Amino acid sequence: TMVVCYTDLYLTKLWTVYEIATFLSLWPVDHIKIIPASVPKAVYGFLLLWYVYDLVSMILQVLFGVSYVDFFVVIGLFYIMCKMLRRVERGKVKMLERLAGFDVRRCKCASEADRPFVYANICLLMRATHGLDEETNDHETL
Repeated sequence: TMVVCYTDLYLTKLWTVYEIATFLSLWPVDHIKIIPASVPKAVYGFLLLWYVYDLVSMILQVLFGVSYVDFFVVIGLFYIMCKMLRRVERGKVKMLERLAGFDVRRCKCASEADRPFVYANICLLMRATHGLDEETNDHETL
C-alpha cells in the first residue's frame, strides 16, 4: 500500500507523478491511500482544543466550583470541529477537481533535462502494464 499525503503541489511535480505511475504499473489503484495534508492538522488541532477544554474545565471547577460552563465550551468546540472538517472536505473537492483535469505534460520539473527520461519511462510502463500497442505514440500514451 502506498500512502500519499496530498497537497495541491503533489500532482504538479513530475517526479511524484512518475512515482505514482511506477506504483500503478505494479499494483491496482485501490492500493493507494490518499490523505489530504489538512486531515492530520485538523485531527491534531481538535485534540489540542480538547486538551485546552479539559484544562480550562478543571481550573474553573477548582477555582469556582463551576461545572455549567462545560455545555457552552463543548458547543464552541463542536462548532470549531465542524469548521475544520468543512475545510478538509472542501480540500477533498478541490483535489478531485484537480485529478479530473490532470495532464502529465503540465507538470513542473526541477531539471528540464529529466523530462524526456521520465516521459519515456512512463510510456514504457503504461505500454507494458496496460496492453498498449508499441505503435501507440507517446502523446497518446501519456
